[in-house]
Amino acid sequence: MSQKRVKMSFFGIVYKTACEIVDSRRFGDERRAKNKKKKTNSKNMKNYKTIIAMAAAGMALVATERSAEASLSGVAYVTEGSGAQPVLQVDYSAVGNSVINPTVWSYTYTFTVGDYVDSVFTATTDNPVTSFSVAASYVNAGSLTSVDGATGVIESGYVVWDYIPSPGATDSDTVHFTSDYGPALGIASGNDGSVSWNSSNPGGEPVAVPAAPVPEASTVMAGALMLLPFGIGAVRSLRKERAV
Repeated sequence: MSQKRVKMSFFGIVYKTACEIVDSRRFGDERRAKNKKKKTNSKNMKNYKTIIAMAAAGMALVATERSAEASLSGVAYVTEGSGAQPVLQVDYSAVGNSVINPTVWSYTYTFTVGDYVDSVFTATTDNPVTSFSVAASYVNAGSLTSVDGATGVIESGYVVWDYIPSPGATDSDTVHFTSDYGPALGIASGNDGSVSWNSSNPGGEPVAVPAAPVPEASTVMAGALMLLPFGIGAVRSLRKERAV
């Protein structure tokens, strides 16, 4: 019995030692796998944070560039659409009150009736303008002016200067208004009682008009920062689902 117990004790020790070795290796493999997964998740989290931060910065940059667009000017030729002369030449400008984050824009239009042939404009007096308008919303009330003294009114989506009955039809005038919003390109139009000119006619060209409001850079940045915790939470939830 003593020899049997010795044998059993010897084999028991061997078996126990072998189990411990196996368990140790298994634990080591599991620990290494766990550490590797932890490092990978940590790296992914950093990448997600970087992507979200870059997206927020990009959105803010776009908004900043848009808000810093403080001027737009040019010369447009507004036609009656059939290719006939004359046309309405409109020298336009939209200028902000500062280069960065302007709060008020000044819109000015000088229109002149004339013939535009072979890229050469020649003023004429045969078709004096009875009204001039631009398709503009977001115009500051009380800011409309006219060098000739025409009455300017804000209608549904348009600003219109009428020259009849007073001060009378004109071959040229400079009109103006202000807006709290920066410029985009839009439609100008005019008529002389029989001829109608419009930027949307064939051969017509657009002018500067107030653009629809866009978020300021600070607003975009604040919104992006508010979304950051939700993005991180979504990543954590995804990690938990994968672990399960």
